[in-house]
This record gives sequence, C-alpha cells and structure tokens, in this order.
Amino acid sequence: MIDMHRFASVLGRCLVLAACILVPGMVQAADSGPQRLQAFLDGLHTLQAKFEQTLDGGKGAKPRRSSGTLAVERPGRFRWDYRTPYDQEILADGDTIWMYDPDLAQVTRQSQAQALRGSPAQVLSEERPLTESFQVIDRGRDGDLDWVELRPRDQNSQFEHIALGLDARGLKVLDMSDKLGQHTRIELSQLKRNPKLDPSLFHFDPPPGVDVLSQ
Repeated sequence: MIDMHRFASVLGRCLVLAACILVPGMVQAADSGPQRLQAFLDGLHTLQAKFEQTLDGGKGAKPRRSSGTLAVERPGRFRWDYRTPYDQEILADGDTIWMYDPDLAQVTRQSQAQALRGSPAQVLSEERPLTESFQVIDRGRDGDLDWVELRPRDQNSQFEHIALGLDARGLKVLDMSDKLGQHTRIELSQLKRNPKLDPSLFHFDPPPGVDVLSQ
C-alpha cells in the first residue's frame, strides 16, 4: 500500500527541482540587485545595444530626448553614437575619450582615466571590482526590475549617484544624477552580450578640417 504522505512529500521535492531546472528565471528572481548586477558583469567582454536617453536639466527646462547605439569592449573601450536629434560620437580607445560633433566640425579629446572616474561608462567598460570605485546599495525591486544604486567614492566624480535597473536578461535602465542638478535616464533595448565587434569601432582619427580641442 502506498504511503500517501511520503508520496506527496517526494512529489513536492521533484516539482521544486523541475521548476529550478526548467524555469531558471524563477531562481534568478530571488537574487538581490547587487548579485544580479555582478552576474551580468561577470564574463562580460563585449556589449551592443540601442538606447533612448532623456536629460532633465531641472529648473523648469523641457527634457531633452536623444537616441542611438552603443558598443563596449572591456576593458576600457566604448562608443556612443547619437543619431537623434543630431549626430554626435563619443569614443574611448583605452587612453583618450574623443567627442566628435559633425555639425560644429569640432573634436574634443580628454584623458580617459580622468573623465571616467565614478561614471556609468566606468561601470560598463572597466573590469575592476565595483566596490573599489563605488558604494554599492541594494534598492530592492520596483516593477519588473531589481535596482542597484552606486555612489562614487571619488569626490571629484561629476555624478552624485547612478542607479541601475536589471531584469532576468541583464541591464535595462541607467538612471543618474550629477552635481549640476541634471537627471539622465537611459533605457537599453536589443542588448547583445559578447557579440564579435570590429576593432575599428574603437579607433578614432579626427576628420580633415575639424578643430581639435583638448581638455
């Protein structure tokens, strides 16, 4: 005769095991925001995505919206290509950050190590542990995203804080405030993890005839 209580107990354990195997998202949902962020960064070598950006300058100013694409190659290389409302290119080659504005026929270059301190680009492009550069705070779950707040340890960083929203597939939202009182939100879509990228993406030669300024 079957012991129904024992049978129910064994069946329950089997169902839990099956859920863990077949529906990994159910297990990931129990992770904290910092754990999910670290899992996303571990083994990350390259990244591609589209982005939608909203910049709120405060003081009643109308928010400015822009969009484009980004590419990252760790460590230390990335590019942001703005396509709307106007073209602009921001590229880091490992030593220098280049900002190219075709409408102004102007290129600005800056030391990468100095410019990236405590920035969202540092989070994505550098491989050093986050806790070296940021205070990491678990902000819990809001909707379908787990949120992590990063507060730069470098007092010279232009950012007050950076909040990262992650779902089961990875990074979805970057939300940040700077010391000028500006608030920026970047939403990512069509994110590709570790795609093969052409090395030329992270090489910049100023076009002939443009002004090159150094900061």
